[in-house]
Amino acid sequence: MISKKKNVMYVSNDLGYGVIKAHFDEEPVKQDSVYTQIYSSPTWENIDLTNGDEVDNVIKNLLDKLDVSINDRRYLIGKAALDSLNGTVSLQMDSPNGKANGNSAIILPLAYIAGRAIQKSYYDDSDEFVIGDPIQVNVTLVTALPISESRDENGEDTRPKYVARFTDKIHTVVVHSLGEDIVVRVKFDQVVVLKEGQIAASSAIKHGNNQLAKKLIEQVKQNYPDKAEIAESLILEGTDYISIDIGQGTTDMALFYDGSVNDFSYSINSGFGNILEDTYNQFHNPLITKKEDFVKVWKGQTNLDSLSTEIDEKIQENSNTLQTQIISGLTNLLRKNPATQVIYIFGGGSVPMIERYHLEERIKDRVSSLQSPAVVVWVGKEYAQDLNEIALKNISDYLKAQAK
Repeated sequence: MISKKKNVMYVSNDLGYGVIKAHFDEEPVKQDSVYTQIYSSPTWENIDLTNGDEVDNVIKNLLDKLDVSINDRRYLIGKAALDSLNGTVSLQMDSPNGKANGNSAIILPLAYIAGRAIQKSYYDDSDEFVIGDPIQVNVTLVTALPISESRDENGEDTRPKYVARFTDKIHTVVVHSLGEDIVVRVKFDQVVVLKEGQIAASSAIKHGNNQLAKKLIEQVKQNYPDKAEIAESLILEGTDYISIDIGQGTTDMALFYDGSVNDFSYSINSGFGNILEDTYNQFHNPLITKKEDFVKVWKGQTNLDSLSTEIDEKIQENSNTLQTQIISGLTNLLRKNPATQVIYIFGGGSVPMIERYHLEERIKDRVSSLQSPAVVVWVGKEYAQDLNEIALKNISDYLKAQAK
């Protein structure tokens, strides 16, 4: 019998093509956006449920060992999928026509919501918690889509259809990770779908993390001494800016004019993950037999320095197409709004593109050649990958506060 106690969860979910960055009722999740379908029971089904310490440990690590059934199909999720050494399904493989249309968009958040619901039930009601008793959770979800994926070829907003995939029914997730099945029923009370790239600068920077804002203000002062006196107002009060969000599978180019997002904003259907994938497929060497080894060599985590240099040069070459698309798009947006004050660069793909492949210098050169007054601001390695999630959580926290 399902408990009559209303279990409410607020979720902010940045489902990236490479990594899911999310908070499930304050529990942070940062794992690869992958799953694998399975047909046999993993070894953790041998858990001794009479051993309190063993159950405690399983519950604590549940989100790393998610084994779930959704719509009569059984999956390992995220880290559990990678650890299984079975072939995983990535978001790009699963959703070639965009995130909103793929299975991952439903499977991944449902799995983590169900796992977190079990954790909450166990920790909040440990005296009443019984493994095997069903759980119901009511969810408010805040998530986002790439700018171009938020509208179809006719310019129609695709987000209502995406929302309906969550809200049209109560979802049943069976969690197998404890050895005895736990049924979690998930009802979405509210789903808010925003646009990636657009929300990061407006929410995370201007109305979010004070430490981040301070860092960016100092960066402007250091890189543009002639604008030191207005650095704070540029970052916190600027109304005309461009954000460049370089992800694994898309790059969002957002134009803000007088504080509002302009319709000239769009997505490039490529990100740094595509560059890595293309380079790996082109790179033939007997010392590298799988992509994980390729990435380790590229990052300098092996003693194959000459091979690392060769890979690095090839990635630099392959990155030129995306860099040219970014520069071309930026040029167009700056011409649409010559009063642009700040150009923000972020996203997980921005880290190697700036640290290793000179994108920031190319952007600054183009800004200078156009005689634009805009300052170029990279949010830095610490925040680059998480800016959209910071923004989504800000909004989720606001909705939670409003509901009280």
